[in-house]
Amino acid sequence: MSKVEKTNLEDNVYRISITLEKDDVQKEFTKKLKEYRKNAQWKGFRKGAAPLTFVKKMVGNQIYLEMIEKMTSKALFDKIDEDKFNYIGSPIAADDFEPPEIKMDQNEDIQFAFDLAVVPDFDIQEPIDHTFDYYKVNNLQEIAQKELEQAQLSMGTDEAADAEFDESATLTIKLTELDGDTPKEGGISHEATLRVAEIDNDKLIKTLAKAKVGDSFDWAPFEDLSVKDEKYIASTFLGLADDFEGELPQKLNAEIISATKKVPAEANQDFFDSLFGPGVVDSEEKALEKLVEFFEGKFTNEANQILMMNWKNYLLDNNQVKLPSEFIKKMIMATNDGIEEEAIDKDLPLIEKDLIWSTIRTNLVDKYEVAAPTEHEIKHAIAHSIGRQYGIDPHHEIIMNVAEETMQKDKSKVESTFNGLLDTGLFETVRPSLKTNDLSVSDTEFNEKIKETFE
Repeated sequence: MSKVEKTNLEDNVYRISITLEKDDVQKEFTKKLKEYRKNAQWKGFRKGAAPLTFVKKMVGNQIYLEMIEKMTSKALFDKIDEDKFNYIGSPIAADDFEPPEIKMDQNEDIQFAFDLAVVPDFDIQEPIDHTFDYYKVNNLQEIAQKELEQAQLSMGTDEAADAEFDESATLTIKLTELDGDTPKEGGISHEATLRVAEIDNDKLIKTLAKAKVGDSFDWAPFEDLSVKDEKYIASTFLGLADDFEGELPQKLNAEIISATKKVPAEANQDFFDSLFGPGVVDSEEKALEKLVEFFEGKFTNEANQILMMNWKNYLLDNNQVKLPSEFIKKMIMATNDGIEEEAIDKDLPLIEKDLIWSTIRTNLVDKYEVAAPTEHEIKHAIAHSIGRQYGIDPHHEIIMNVAEETMQKDKSKVESTFNGLLDTGLFETVRPSLKTNDLSVSDTEFNEKIKETFE
């Protein structure tokens, strides 16, 4: 029988010392050898009839090491269960204890020591009297109208344009690098395509609204475009190679060579069928109703995500727990090869926050009897994540196969998906009891609130 002792090293850090007594070890070893012999067959012996000394010689070391590991693990976790430890991460081998040399024929007790940290007991303070803001977008009709008009533009046709270039216009421009106000000798000369909708400069947009083919304008592409990726701009607009290492031009002359404008598609049945599917919508009024319904669902889902995050932050802010930070750092170092202490120090506040949330969640899941996500639910959540990433139906056979492979190979993805589903299940359980104050906001204000909440 194993001897197991618990020692309190410091606040919320314990040592569990395990002694595997030699007589018990030898008895268990003999039992394991006999179990192995039952199904083993070697040349010269009938199945299950090889002498134990022969079995020991052939596979004894492997059986012995596996047995010691299992006996030690069982003793450790039986003690953890007995004392109802809510431990953090995983137990680690005590760094000031000399690990034993495991030899098959040793005739002595075997001792191990493990250290572990626990989350202290605390009463969870829930938001019983707290009121959360809940955001409702108030301009759904306007959003739907803009979406319908944008769809008409995107499904419309291009026609040549000579002047007055609005956001639907696409310009073909000849770019010439400038040195002051004159063309730079040996500088860039390149023809590019520019969509007015890509420009993030109100003054330039107003200039183009009055311009015509043949006009020129000064252009600073790294300042005037909504996209700020220098490598993308240099390649797409200036024709520079990806490995270009010279100085990027900051000012160019752009001559408008030609232009096209989008002519919106007519809002007829073909348009409605292309946008919503055959026969779903047969008028602009019904199209707008369908879009309002879509955006209402979208914003409601996002409003619930904001509420869920605020609820989670309330629980974290009102349930402060002091964790043994130095031991947690030691545990991370012991279980992650090659990680540097500086990196741990940087991430430690977030790690501790996640550990505290895990404890809060576990307690509330037990309190409200929230069911754990099933393997089927985890697989489908992973499939939806992959489908969104590649713009493919998550129920497609290929996506489901990738999700299945992810389930087998990426345990961290499975764990994070499990925890995410458990968070959602817990929130949906407590949601009816949360007090909320409805706030009417525009979509612009709503999107700012999303950025504020999740960044």
